[in-house]
Amino acid sequence: MSKPVPPAEKATGATGVERAQQAFKLALSLTLFYWLALWMNWPEAQYGGLAIVIISLGTTGATIEKGIMRVFGTTVGVAVGLLILALFNHDRWAVLVAFIGYLTLIGYFMQVSRYNYAWYAAGFVPLVVWADTYPHFESAFYYATFRYLETLAGVIIYTLVDLVFWPRSAGDKLHRDGRISLKVMENLFKHDCQRLENQELAAGTDGLRSQVSHALVQTFATLQQAYLDSQEVRTRKQEWERWRSELKATADALDKWQQTIDACSGFDLPRLVPQLDTQLEAIGVRFSRIQSLWEETHTKVSDRSEPDKDRYDEVRTVKLDPSTAAEFGSKDREVLTNFLHQLQDLDRASLNLLDTQRVLAGHKPIRELPDSIAIQEEHATPLWDAVRFERALYPPVAFIVGFLFWIFMNPPGATGVPLYCGIISLAVLRTPMNPIAGLALMLLSALFVVAPVYWFVMPMFTSGFELLGLIFAYAFTFGYLGERSAALKSGPMLIFVSVTGISNQQSYSFQEIVVGTLLILLAGTIATSVYYLFKSSRLNVSPL
Repeated sequence: MSKPVPPAEKATGATGVERAQQAFKLALSLTLFYWLALWMNWPEAQYGGLAIVIISLGTTGATIEKGIMRVFGTTVGVAVGLLILALFNHDRWAVLVAFIGYLTLIGYFMQVSRYNYAWYAAGFVPLVVWADTYPHFESAFYYATFRYLETLAGVIIYTLVDLVFWPRSAGDKLHRDGRISLKVMENLFKHDCQRLENQELAAGTDGLRSQVSHALVQTFATLQQAYLDSQEVRTRKQEWERWRSELKATADALDKWQQTIDACSGFDLPRLVPQLDTQLEAIGVRFSRIQSLWEETHTKVSDRSEPDKDRYDEVRTVKLDPSTAAEFGSKDREVLTNFLHQLQDLDRASLNLLDTQRVLAGHKPIRELPDSIAIQEEHATPLWDAVRFERALYPPVAFIVGFLFWIFMNPPGATGVPLYCGIISLAVLRTPMNPIAGLALMLLSALFVVAPVYWFVMPMFTSGFELLGLIFAYAFTFGYLGERSAALKSGPMLIFVSVTGISNQQSYSFQEIVVGTLLILLAGTIATSVYYLFKSSRLNVSPL
């Protein structure tokens, strides 16, 4: 009888000291930025504050990467926004058509790009340039210039603070994330093997698949960040890029094979495929070896050794027993053949991953592996994908609905409704998130955290230094809490920076919070409705 699959390893949370360090860096950066903004009398300081909140991540590599993407995306977005206004500002319907095409393009390529945050920033910044200057487009260049300057200042300030105070390398985090990815893949494979014996176990498959998907996304993101702050990883980029391709190929092969398992229920597989147990055992042994080699890759050991190759280090072709295959109809034979074909692909992919892991562990030179360019071409994302295009239609459709709502209903906030429809829908497309949960987080943060501070606490301070002290205390509090749960940081911090309007002309208005909350509610409701419309139309708008 098969043993139960062990649970996946969970990421170790940061210690109290590390949480305090991260919160201090966020609070200090925001305080320095707002001091600079007040000194320079900048009119739109919230954009630099938003940049700081967004790039304040757990490692130096993550901060540098997201800061670069933020600046690059803002650069492209500002240029596109000014271009669209220069060409079409005389006709709002022409502006709508231009944004429909642009958002579709952004949504299509954002889904498969390693730098999807840069695509995201490039997608929503033109909307901001248009919405915040409508209908006085003569000030668009002035507005866009200050937005770009403040974003750049925010990125530079936080990056310098992060490099000076307790920098943390993404290379160290890569060890943990990679271990988790390999373990959850092995757990999924063991679970699939058990499914071949007991079809009742199929109920737990979706959860394990979700674990694998999330673990791979996190590992690949950490690897990309480690190129920026880990010399050891950066100098072996060729090997790591090959490892990334092979790990993704193995996960894809495992996913395709498991989809064929249910179709084989009722078949006597041990009698039909006598070599099946041997092949499954070989793949299982490979997963265990890969994990052992992963630990060696990140252990500073000069004398490393590995057992010689044995019968598990080869790809074998498993076929149906000819004497029994004839008793099945053509449809059943096709099902069994597909099952074995996908299993052989998994066999080959797991062996390729094992060989690449041997290279990283120092047991094998990379020149003994097949041409890496051919491997990359084999796993390359196709230029055209109909499903990806269908998903990319979600942001422009949400923007259209928000735009028409603005035209015909003229709600408070006016162009803010289509603006936030575009921003929210792009965010949902970029990350697998529940739009209802995100909307609830923003509304609760606005009403129960930011509003009391804005209405009752901030008016008590009469000097810039008192206001800066409040900013430091607020950012440190939610920065510390946010190290435990990202929602406790993102909601209160993003809303605080966006709606408080901190400047030398500081004023306080009951209407400011109310209108801002109404905008979020209207746009969030529209974006969520369109999201579930796509879901009901069998179009999965979540990214690949």
